[in-house]
Amino acid sequence: MSRRRFLARALFLTLLARLSSGAAFAAALDPDARAIEKVIRGQMAAFARDDADAAFAYATPAARKRFGSAVRFLDSVKAAYQPVYRPGDVVFLPLEKQDDETIQPVQIGMPDGKVYIAFYEMQRQEDKAWRINGCKLSLTTSVAT
Repeated sequence: MSRRRFLARALFLTLLARLSSGAAFAAALDPDARAIEKVIRGQMAAFARDDADAAFAYATPAARKRFGSAVRFLDSVKAAYQPVYRPGDVVFLPLEKQDDETIQPVQIGMPDGKVYIAFYEMQRQEDKAWRINGCKLSLTTSVAT
């Protein structure tokens, strides 16, 4: 690896670490961020157990309606959202709130070195609980080490 590339990578990782620690601090102060992280981690834990019903329970009613069943939901996640289904290193980035939209970006470093950002669309329900309405994955140009 060239010195220039090494320095650029080191700078990127340093900035990412600072952003991540800042995000953790901000999340500790924001009750919505804490609640949203708990929901996403809960769904990831359900995926790790292949517990379709528990994973499906973290989705909004609208998302559940789109999929129709917990089994269909889990099959879809396995097929199209492998980084969410079996994540490697997970880092919660700063929560993004604008108007009625709440997006929780989550950085996922995979064992193969690929790094994804999962953008979780979150919705607060009538009972004040947060639920996942959808997730979009984006492959970054970063490489996990």
